[in-house]
Amino acid sequence: MSRLHSTLKSLTHIPTLIMLLASTSYAQTTDAGDQHPDLIYDCQFHLPEALEQWYNLNHTSVNPFGTWTLAGIYKTPDRTSEKRGDLIALYDSTQSNFVLRFTNNGKQVVREVSDVGDWGYGIHLHVINYAGDFVKLPDAYFGGDAWLEVKGLNAITASFKGEIVSLCDVEATGQTTGKQVILPCDNYLVEDIKNGRFVIRKSVPTDMPCGDILENSENLEALPRYYLQPLMLKTKNGDFHISLAYPRGC
Repeated sequence: MSRLHSTLKSLTHIPTLIMLLASTSYAQTTDAGDQHPDLIYDCQFHLPEALEQWYNLNHTSVNPFGTWTLAGIYKTPDRTSEKRGDLIALYDSTQSNFVLRFTNNGKQVVREVSDVGDWGYGIHLHVINYAGDFVKLPDAYFGGDAWLEVKGLNAITASFKGEIVSLCDVEATGQTTGKQVILPCDNYLVEDIKNGRFVIRKSVPTDMPCGDILENSENLEALPRYYLQPLMLKTKNGDFHISLAYPRGC
């Protein structure tokens, strides 16, 4: 089951999907993010077809190398605003894969994604807002507002609501007890987002059935729920320690 297919199956995701795919103004698309500016979103995008063609032709060569400018980065979600830098892709023959680099106007690398994984299934990036063809990068990337233009990258930006995510040793608050707990490394379902907080519980197999429909053997209502502040997921380098448990789907 693909990420988009599972999104379409869920009625709770339809308003978000319509907002993401429609061509709307900055003021319209930033409302949700501005209400809870500390929320984070998952932006899945794909490398341009030209890079895939280059890879097919060159990756078996001796020390192949290539570099491409994928997109510009701006102070606001507008190409006429101050430019902050670029998103660069280069091919690293030592790991037989592409590397992504966020560079400033002086061509200095401010952030590098050295493990893009199986990029054919899409590359995932944490963003903190979105507007039209732009997504807002975490402030730590450029020391302030920085909007990446994702036009041409076949991007889909969505909240983590309804997604199964991998978390490890993060602080959360019991929904009924109000006590602080440290959640062990496991997969969790983001059931809802309320007042800027994730409402999560431990994931069970029936959350994402693959193949035959599974019968639920657990009392879901009895499973404890937790509130999780997205800010608690922030890492030392300003990114966020959360990932989709099944980025490829089933």
